[in-house]
Amino acid sequence: MQPHTTFTASHRAAIAALCCDLTRRLQHPVTVEYGATDDDRFHDAALCVEELPVGSWGSPGPLVSILAGPGIGGGLAVMAADGSSLADGVDLGHAVQAARAAALQQFRSVTDGALQFSGAA
Repeated sequence: MQPHTTFTASHRAAIAALCCDLTRRLQHPVTVEYGATDDDRFHDAALCVEELPVGSWGSPGPLVSILAGPGIGGGLAVMAADGSSLADGVDLGHAVQAARAAALQQFRSVTDGALQFSGAA
């Protein structure tokens, strides 16, 4: 059973498409995990990589999160893996763009050692 979420059907479809795009670009599975704060006011969609190349410095886990809830300026917010704010009060298109860029950057940062070790650019 899917948890209750404030993400609309179009939000969920765009997030699923983003996961597919990131999986293709990174050549590693990217999935979405939906969650909410204990008071159920804020909901998040964490885009997570399930595995990293051998020799990576980091560990699998969240690359970026998209947030929905009151006080986000009527739109969505995007947070980096370290919790820093990347976008606040943006529409779905801008949230997807910001999340894509942040996810790619986070993946590169945690796989840098593996990419250098393998000789990949």
